[in-house]
Amino acid sequence: MRRAIVVLLTVLAGTVGALSAVPAHAEDPTPSSAPSNPSSTDQPDPQATVSADPRSESAIDAKVASLSTEDARRLGPAKGVAWCWAEQGSCQQVFEGGIIFNSNAGTWVVWGAIGAKWYYLSPVGYPTGDEICGLKDGGCYQMFQHGAIVWSRDTGAIYSMGGIRAKWAGTGSENGRLGYPTTDEYCSRGSCTQSFQGGRIVWTTDLGSYALWGALGWKWDQMGAEYSPLGYPTGDEICGLKDGGCYQLFQGGALLWSNGSGVHSSRNGLRAKWQANGAENGWLGYPTSEELCWSGICEQQFQGGVLRWP
Repeated sequence: MRRAIVVLLTVLAGTVGALSAVPAHAEDPTPSSAPSNPSSTDQPDPQATVSADPRSESAIDAKVASLSTEDARRLGPAKGVAWCWAEQGSCQQVFEGGIIFNSNAGTWVVWGAIGAKWYYLSPVGYPTGDEICGLKDGGCYQMFQHGAIVWSRDTGAIYSMGGIRAKWAGTGSENGRLGYPTTDEYCSRGSCTQSFQGGRIVWTTDLGSYALWGALGWKWDQMGAEYSPLGYPTGDEICGLKDGGCYQLFQGGALLWSNGSGVHSSRNGLRAKWQANGAENGWLGYPTSEELCWSGICEQQFQGGVLRWP
């Protein structure tokens, strides 16, 4: 038992050194179908029994043989034999430039910044493909059982999973308005959010995933985001209104923007009254202020006048 622990510590130490010593080279337009669940992990359990397994070396040797000359040079020589976690059905072999990981999801190389991001307590599971580069701005990605890890020089290595990943793919992934993710998703009380270069995506169990960006996203943040009277988004931004205006719906109302009026919220009885008068196409036009309430009466200014409610 003592020898197994020493061996495991040696393997882990070698793995971390191999991963961190090599710069990253990572985004796929195909969304993961796995739900956002940052607490799940399929990584090798350090408490599990490790053992040398010569049989696993055949798959790993075949992987090494399939590498290009450049990739084989990057991987470098092996630092020991393949070791396996019998309880989890996975094996790995440490090389100077990374590791080769074998499981029922296949045999794949993991290295660089993506490998370092993945190795400890990753929520994305085992690798299901090799790292792929050549994306926008020199970015790279690698697919795993429950999503991907995406890397670019400006953002570093970031997890991309579940409903948020699917929504990101729907906006064009790194080539769309959102660009690359800049943070891992953060989840609390049945909702998750992830920031991107050009905005953010918010996901909830009841409502799904929606993107927020530009003036509407800025206003939502300014008002308190999901803690504001608007609550969570219930749709994406929609443009093409009068005078090039845009709007986005939320649990508690809407945000509206036009070049002439700026961005303002539209809620409650005043919103219903405004819609009854033709909304932005009516005589009132777009809102130009937030609603102001006192003594049970609320008022909001518009391009064409003022509404009071009730």
